[in-house]
Amino acid sequence: MIFNQFTSLKVGETMRLVNDHDPKPLYYQLMAEHPGEAGWEYVEEGPDVWQVKITRIAS
Repeated sequence: MIFNQFTSLKVGETMRLVNDHDPKPLYYQLMAEHPGEAGWEYVEEGPDVWQVKITRIAS
């Protein structure tokens, strides 16, 4: 679902991921499957809530 949402973004658009743990494995997978296409910025870093802003920087 997250990857479908990401691929539907236009360049410059963002999505926000809210999770109960650090989504670092998702970061590695996203960067491997979409190299050079995504920006990743932590908005909140736990311990209970993790928020990441994911931006489509290229397609």
